[in-house]
Order: sequence, then C-alpha cells, then structure tokens
Amino acid sequence: MRQHRLHDLGNLIVTTAGLELLSGADDIDEMFASGSDLDLFSGADQLLFGNDQLLFGADADLLFGANSIEDPDLAMLSNIVSGSDIVDPIDIAGAGLDIIGASTTTARQRALAAAAAKRKKALALRNLLAQRKKEAAQRRLQGMANIGIQPTLAVNTGYTKARVFPFGFQADAPTPAGQPGSVTRRPQTPIKIRRLVIPSVIAPAFVITDIKVGKDSQFVGSDPIPGETFSPQSVAVELTGDTANVGHDVTISFANISGAAQLFRAVLIGPAVE
Repeated sequence: MRQHRLHDLGNLIVTTAGLELLSGADDIDEMFASGSDLDLFSGADQLLFGNDQLLFGADADLLFGANSIEDPDLAMLSNIVSGSDIVDPIDIAGAGLDIIGASTTTARQRALAAAAAKRKKALALRNLLAQRKKEAAQRRLQGMANIGIQPTLAVNTGYTKARVFPFGFQADAPTPAGQPGSVTRRPQTPIKIRRLVIPSVIAPAFVITDIKVGKDSQFVGSDPIPGETFSPQSVAVELTGDTANVGHDVTISFANISGAAQLFRAVLIGPAVE
C-alpha cells in the first residue's frame, strides 16, 4: 500500500515538473523524516532509475528522443549533433567519408562522360566533312559531264621495274697534263650509284678527287683516289652511293697526273628504275 502511494506520488512529481523534489518541499522532507525505507532513488519502484525508468529508462525518449539508450548523455549528444539514434562517432565519420568518396566517383564519371561526348562529336564532324567533300567531288564530275567534258584521272603508280644500267661520262675536251677537270651529267631515270669504271688504258693517268650526287659527296675523305682502283679488272670497289633522281647533277672530278693531255672517260653503273 505504501509503495502504491509512493508510485502515485512519483507520477505526480513527474507530471507537475517535479519542482517539489528539487526545491525541498515539506511533503518530501516529511517522508524522509518518517524513517521509512522508501528509497526514492534506489527502492522498489526506482522512481529515477528503477522499473518505471521515468527519467532515463524505457521512456527516455521523452527527454532525448532515443530508445534503449544505455548512456543518456551520449544519446543526447548524438541526437543533438546528428538528429538520429547514431551513438558511435565512428559511424558519423564513416558516413561522411562515404559521402566524400561518392562525390569523387561521381565527378570522375562526369569527366569521362564529357570526354567521350567530345570524341563522339569530333568523329561525327570528321565523317560529315568527308561526306561533304565526296559529294562536292561528285557534283564537279557531274557538272563536267553535263557540259561534255570527260574527266581523266592521272595516277602516279610509282616505279614498277628496276634494272642495272650504265651511266656514261666523257669530258668535252682533253685535260692538259697536271690539270684538274670534271664532268657533270644528269640522268633521265633515277639511278643509284654502285660502281665507277675507268678504262684500263687511261686509268693510270688520272686520280679521282670526288664524286657528287647533287651537292653531296660520295667520298668520306679529301685525298684523291688512284684511277686504277676503278679499272675493269679491279675487285671489291663496289659503292653504295646516293640515288640520283631525274635532273639531278652527277659530277665526277678528276686530275690528270700524266705528262700529256688525256681525255677522261668513265662509266657509273647502278640500278635504275622505271
């Protein structure tokens, strides 16, 4: 009976804001003074922390908006900060990190999508220009056909044959004794220099000072080379010179080292293409 009265009293204290309990009202003092074993703070009904859990128990959500919170201070702090029942601060930090990661991924995806869209537009523009160019060419051909002009197409097929040809050189006049001279010729087909041949009867009378294809020398030194090196009987004198294209100057420079005037003659041999 006594416990029921105390329980009703506890309910009355809570429903009326409990001002008497906190301010030291006379009724409460009398209850403590009576020597009863009510134990408002730790007794059977446990008005504050007991079965009814008026302040911090099952009905703690009246104060903090949370259910089954073991530590009401932490519950209140988490609810104030996050507005939810999150208790562990790591959960809050993890959620923030997840959001940041998601934003980064989304930005990367947007950048990739934008780059792909640009490539697609560039490809479409290139295809469109090619189509327009093709259509313009067809219109030109059609216009020429309408006025009676038959268009012809010139195709450079390149060189289809290669053969070894001689390329002859002969001075315009004999070279005096002890004097230098030169002969310049231009090929009618491209030819690659492979060998120089000087007749045996005049080879001892000359030294070769240079062979040029265009402006490029085919020698690696400045000293002259004896004419006997290029006689028909010589071996191991094959060259790998430059290719002389049509109209290029090919020049053989020499000097007469004999005691009499000599007419210089020589042949360049190499593959020529048609």
